[in-house]
Amino acid sequence: MIKLNILKKRAKFLGAFLINTIFPIECVSCGKEDVWICNDCLLKIKLNTDFFCASCSSKNNYGAYCNKCKNKFFLKGVWIAGNYNVKGTNKKSSIAVLINRLKYNFAKKISEHLGDFLFRFLKNIFKQAALSSFLSGKEYMPNTLKQENRLPQIMTTPSYNTIIIPVPLHIKKLKWRGFNQAELIAQV
Repeated sequence: MIKLNILKKRAKFLGAFLINTIFPIECVSCGKEDVWICNDCLLKIKLNTDFFCASCSSKNNYGAYCNKCKNKFFLKGVWIAGNYNVKGTNKKSSIAVLINRLKYNFAKKISEHLGDFLFRFLKNIFKQAALSSFLSGKEYMPNTLKQENRLPQIMTTPSYNTIIIPVPLHIKKLKWRGFNQAELIAQV
């Protein structure tokens, strides 16, 4: 039994070594070794501050579906934390590269960075809502703003009631990958 455990540990070490040799860990932006993305580069990724209808792309407040599109979808809207492509190009952004490496290089550690990015995005949205209220001369009180239809429903509930739900992964993909990347990010 002891020999089997030693063999498992050595096989795991050898597997990690081969993966690191084939897919070396380096910052997707600057190339710094031993990190998927360094803190400096992570902080440089621009949070999405432009909100629009996810169906027709018309600009709006806080990513709600517009009146023309809202009846086509069950969701009230969609928030997009960062751009998948660099604006004005077909080049993939750092976020896109991180997502691909998480999914296809099985780099679970990346979920922590993406979760931190998502947290910064959500924090920024709530900060914007509070600033908008302040500039209008009103105290940031979610229920009052909800009645005025200035904020979507998700923003009018206290943050301890707000949850992030991962998109379900098809069972075949889950078995192949061994984890649901959206679930790992949501757990952060």
